[in-house]
Amino acid sequence: MQRPDDPTLAAAVDSPARHPLVSLRADWGRDGTYSHALSDLSDVTREVTVERSLTGDLPPECTLVEGYATAKLTAGLGGERPSDPRDIARMLSPFRSDSPLYGLPEVDVPITCDLGFATDAGPAMLRQFTGSTRSLAVSSADRTVSMEALDQAGRLRAPITLPPIAEPDATNADPAYWGYRWLINTQWIVDYVLRRNGIYFSPPPRPNCLWAMTCHGGLIPDVGYNHQYWNGAGTNIATDKYYIPGVYGLAANGGPTVVGIVNSSMTTPFVPGQTSDTAHLFEFLIKAGGSNTFHPYADGLVIAAATYQRQFNGGTFEIDITTAGQLTLTAYNGSTATLTVNGPKFSGAAAWHSVGCWVKYDVHAGTLTHQWMADGVVTPPVTVPLTSFSLYTGGGNGVVWAASTLPVQCMQVSLAAAPPANWGKTPHVSQADVDTGLNWLAGLPDVANGDGWQVIRDAVAAEYGIVGFDESGRFSFVNRDTARARATAVPVRSLTSAVSLSDLSVSTAVDSVRNVITSDYTPRLQTRDPVKVWESPAVSALDSPPGTSTITITLPFRTPLTRYQLTSLPPTSWPSTSDTDAFVSLNRDTGARVSNVTVSRYQFSDATITLTISNPNSFWVRFAKDSSTPALVIWGPGFTSGSTTKQAWTNTTSANTYGQRVLSLPSNDYRQQGDSAAAIAGSLLTDLAAPVPVLADVPVVGDPRLQLADVVTLSDPDGLGGPIRAHVIGIRRSLSDTDGLSDTLTLRAEPPTRG
Repeated sequence: MQRPDDPTLAAAVDSPARHPLVSLRADWGRDGTYSHALSDLSDVTREVTVERSLTGDLPPECTLVEGYATAKLTAGLGGERPSDPRDIARMLSPFRSDSPLYGLPEVDVPITCDLGFATDAGPAMLRQFTGSTRSLAVSSADRTVSMEALDQAGRLRAPITLPPIAEPDATNADPAYWGYRWLINTQWIVDYVLRRNGIYFSPPPRPNCLWAMTCHGGLIPDVGYNHQYWNGAGTNIATDKYYIPGVYGLAANGGPTVVGIVNSSMTTPFVPGQTSDTAHLFEFLIKAGGSNTFHPYADGLVIAAATYQRQFNGGTFEIDITTAGQLTLTAYNGSTATLTVNGPKFSGAAAWHSVGCWVKYDVHAGTLTHQWMADGVVTPPVTVPLTSFSLYTGGGNGVVWAASTLPVQCMQVSLAAAPPANWGKTPHVSQADVDTGLNWLAGLPDVANGDGWQVIRDAVAAEYGIVGFDESGRFSFVNRDTARARATAVPVRSLTSAVSLSDLSVSTAVDSVRNVITSDYTPRLQTRDPVKVWESPAVSALDSPPGTSTITITLPFRTPLTRYQLTSLPPTSWPSTSDTDAFVSLNRDTGARVSNVTVSRYQFSDATITLTISNPNSFWVRFAKDSSTPALVIWGPGFTSGSTTKQAWTNTTSANTYGQRVLSLPSNDYRQQGDSAAAIAGSLLTDLAAPVPVLADVPVVGDPRLQLADVVTLSDPDGLGGPIRAHVIGIRRSLSDTDGLSDTLTLRAEPPTRG
């Protein structure tokens, strides 16, 4: 309920002399200001209706509070505004050149609607709808305008391609042996879609961000690609929590019993000192104190950025933390540490801290300038000598290694010519409410250029949560456990036949009982044995001239690959019988084998790679075994569907009372794990164990405070009795010049308590 503790508004709702008000505004200029001359349509709004409902995958008779929320506004406009020379129909006509809207779009325009009442203290208004216009119909005959608008789900328009990430099939088959599960939570999927549509649950990526990872239920880059799990360990998989609550949603856990380490690629090469103003910004949130304990596999690593390969080739900047809480920055030339500087040091008990490190390497002066931020406190810049640091990139993008040595989240590496203004002093204000999901996935479904709203709906439907945008346009995802906990709350409104109810009917059907739940789940997995990612399609496809040349290849499927130099084989060894990336090179003109050619592969996105071919000869080379057999192959991880498991769960008590009544959950690509499926089935069996009375189309006095999923009580002492405790799963709210403000509710009643 909106503003439940506002006594003035409560009195206006229950007053026998009600004076409802409406505010309808359209942002015709699409600039967020609603300042266009025709933005305020309140004076010409003759009627307006907002319909808000929950739609889910369960059969209608179950009517559980689950599914996705949608809202629609319809409005009828007529008459003239005091400041306009013509009626609203002519003002909004798209064909009148003297209309203030002439040449401007009239659909897909942001719109808001507030409803409320006039009170002695002034107008008391509540937001009822935030969305955008879907249609606008202007009638010349009666000079009216009909408007229809849909809610903010239309904001989720950016095409969504989920990264090619999945747990290895060996780990999925025997997690006890491997000791760490690379599972993905619903929260990560929902947040990933939101971020691609400019809605930020946690801090957004900085301008010129090269790499970022939120850790919200998945060690998967949000900015970047080519994700590889390098290591992970848990002492006891039954008790070690791989993710814990952080400042924003889930954080990757780390400590004496658990650690996760991952490496992936930046969006561009990482070249410190490339120009005079090139500098980099490292940022993350970490839970640390003055005394920290690491897993035996951990060495204090938090985040490292390398020009080629961490502490092996090229140069590396690495930020670590010690067991005593000291932050350090170390520069590596190849495998040699050439400089280490200290940053802030934490003391006291472990707590969440915001950390940043700005690093500028001047290759000409041979110096490094560093500046730190910890919890909004910024240190002065310090310049120190750094004369030994390699900028070798090997033709590929930068590489990031990140570790949950301690709990971490919201990690970023970005280009920044200078430290940000007010660095760390203004915490991010979350733009959405994203619950921790009950569902964990072994791998992300293969979604390429998918509809964002559909991806979220499918992911949340796998666990029967609630998702949608509220009256103010704010997104929220609520899991079933949270929804059920809220359902036990004190009712926000009492509706009685004497005051609020104009009619009441109730129906109860045994069809609402479901005491046997059946479900199937299929994990998406990374194959244990490498597969052919790409092979040359024709003998002449890769013909290469003398010198160095580069060929870009689009892969037949998205997959993460490491940098690799291919193996040169003689024609007698082709085809390769192993999983080795290999080729045979011949003199294109004579067909003789050439053994001094090198081929390296680099990946620049999940779907593309480049081959860099170095031909030191004076002639063209061909990659073939003979005149008819092409010979270049690349291997890598493939993805497959694991074994499908079908399972049933039963509420024996309910089945003994009502007989077995089965609910078969529809297949869902996001339902992949048995323990998650069991938890969801158990929740459903509890909610569907007894017949649920349904109250549909209950007309009540309009109350703009009521929202979906609110708990109300109804009392009809001279009719159906009560009190009846019920949950709001549908609202149709209307205001008109003739009928005032009224609501029609769809309610899911709780079963009556029987002795």
